[in-house]
Amino acid sequence: MKNLLILTYYFPPLGLGGTQRVAKFVKYLPQFGWQPTVVTVKPIAYWATDESLMQDVKGARVIRTESFDPQRMMAHTGRAQLPAAARGWSAFMNQRVAPFFLLPDSKILWRPFAFKACRELVQKIKFDALLTTSPPHSVHLIGRAVAKKFKLAWVADFRDGWAGSHVVYEPTKWQARRHMAQQTRVVRDASAVVSVSPGIEASLKKSDQDGKYFLISNGFDADDLKLVRRENDKYTLCYSGTINKFADPAPLLEALLLLKQHAPAAFKSLRLQFVGLDTLGNFADMVRRRGLHDSIEIIGHRDHADALTFVQNAHALLLIANARPIDTFIPGKTFEYIGAQKPIFAISTSLYTNQLLAPYNLARIVPSFQPDKICASLKEFLDTNWNLIKIDQEYVNQFERKYQTRQLAEILNSIAEKSL
Repeated sequence: MKNLLILTYYFPPLGLGGTQRVAKFVKYLPQFGWQPTVVTVKPIAYWATDESLMQDVKGARVIRTESFDPQRMMAHTGRAQLPAAARGWSAFMNQRVAPFFLLPDSKILWRPFAFKACRELVQKIKFDALLTTSPPHSVHLIGRAVAKKFKLAWVADFRDGWAGSHVVYEPTKWQARRHMAQQTRVVRDASAVVSVSPGIEASLKKSDQDGKYFLISNGFDADDLKLVRRENDKYTLCYSGTINKFADPAPLLEALLLLKQHAPAAFKSLRLQFVGLDTLGNFADMVRRRGLHDSIEIIGHRDHADALTFVQNAHALLLIANARPIDTFIPGKTFEYIGAQKPIFAISTSLYTNQLLAPYNLARIVPSFQPDKICASLKEFLDTNWNLIKIDQEYVNQFERKYQTRQLAEILNSIAEKSL
């Protein structure tokens, strides 16, 4: 069994999509000959926790350290979870003020603690490789230092883009240049670079290093989908995931008002469920103001396992991805939707999301956020007999987490052998 050192900031019991990828890698890597040891931060002030993910990482050695970053400091005040009143102020300081001074992000203040933990582990255990996963992208800078100091083969895994991406605030051209310089050093020095989408890979790729880039998308865990299914009385269209500016529900709500006006029977037979954290903070008010509260059920945040129960219990699944042409993200929920093998109604201007869904026979994509177009497509979607459409099982299976972890293990085997 080879030993893998994993450096990750977001890790169970923290919740939301960012922690699931590394948790599933940790779960399945031992089946492919790699024993993970994880270095992460102690509890931080965060949006949500998810104890169900602890089951996935129970077999790993996990070292949790201190940090000087704002999220850890807030946790010292007793706020392990961000209260609603503090989210706006905390988000403003972390996302708009800190980027002027802390590059690439405020989590660079974790560096002395993370490096010390890695140094102590390397003195006790012979590691065959290092894996860093971001965001936060500062984890790659910390990993770069660890890899250089202890001569470790190193995989840098990108769940989001870095320099110039939609998730990174670059207040001035100076910060933008610094981010690009940091990204270039990480990509240059990593033994392998893994990305979750073709767009992110393209933003990182250098033509003279083609052999070191790999695509491992997000995915679904078949074990999580082995749940008891119940039948709903109404046709249920379920959205599972965070409600944010990239998943703006307002145009859909306007489309529902049009559906109520022009196709009252279809509207009456439909129920929408929203399962997930509302980071906008006003979704319930948006629903009430439009008089749609009888047709929309707001479930709120649930553990991953519980959220998937709603996904499986629904008749169809709702995806919202409001992206600019330059954006490279694919919502992580897309893969679990495919794994659930349910019809998907996608309101999406995300190029890579739409390319991913195109081969999935049960997807209807509306590449527009205009309410009239959403309404017309939703009416057609509800009128379609999806039971008559066959699923390409081979296409679905490629996104299974175990298969993806095998891909990662093969990359790790390759770079470990080259470093001998």
